[in-house]
Amino acid sequence: MRIFSKRAFKFDHPAGQEPAVIVKSHSFADVPDWVAKSAMFHLASGVGEVSIIETKQDEKSAEAKTKGRGGRQKADDEDKKADGEENAPNVADETE
Repeated sequence: MRIFSKRAFKFDHPAGQEPAVIVKSHSFADVPDWVAKSAMFHLASGVGEVSIIETKQDEKSAEAKTKGRGGRQKADDEDKKADGEENAPNVADETE
């Protein structure tokens, strides 16, 4: 089974019969099928931190999302510019 992980995780075998599988942050990994049955996988996939990659399209979509990481700050900055807040005085800097 191929997965994409947004964060580093350690997946323990549900029955403890095999060594744990560790995946790195923002990476693809080929993992044993039992990983999908682990508690950590259920939690991580439930919040969108891990996803199963079944097709090339899934892989391309995950790659595109990784290239865009860190884009939230840029989007916030663009929102401020649009609202005219970029050059607005900082209230905390004002003294009476």
